[in-house]
Amino acid sequence: MWMHTEWLLDERYEALGGMDALEPMVKAVIAHVPLDHQRGLSRIVLLDYDPRGRNLGVYQRDHTGNRVELYLMSHLRDSQLTHPEIQRWVFLLHIAHTLFHEVGHHVTLTINKRMAPSKGRPGVTDAKEKWAEQYVAKRMTSFLKQLIAPTGLAHGDALRLESARRCLLPVARITEPLAVQATGHPATDDD
Repeated sequence: MWMHTEWLLDERYEALGGMDALEPMVKAVIAHVPLDHQRGLSRIVLLDYDPRGRNLGVYQRDHTGNRVELYLMSHLRDSQLTHPEIQRWVFLLHIAHTLFHEVGHHVTLTINKRMAPSKGRPGVTDAKEKWAEQYVAKRMTSFLKQLIAPTGLAHGDALRLESARRCLLPVARITEPLAVQATGHPATDDD
């Protein structure tokens, strides 16, 4: 079970279908973080805006505990599209990418301590960011398999899947064809 989630939101998120649509999307992403990677995280905080105005999310360690903050309006702004269903998917992938990135920092600092900062290594390094992005790639592949497999898309038109991959590439950093993501094997003409 995931640690406490604080929903500190004032916006209504009508573009995504309102809170009734937003809550299951966010919970689906949160549920995809392995339990052993949650160890030491006290909570996830969902806020409308970053008070500093520049982040999609942050990993915080202070006297209140270790937490991930996600700034949902920043994700919504970055996923503005004309078709509402596509916007919901892009928003979901933005949230997933940011959460997995911030949890990657948590894992680096608390579980996989060989990557943690020390006197010889400053707190924010290129290596830490690279490791967080590697964590994103692993989690995103698994998350996409979970999302795509029930739709039957993995057994459909390979051209449509490749087109979807190209659209999602900037958001999810998907490098394999989606048919491989969903099934574990490359698409063929028989799929």
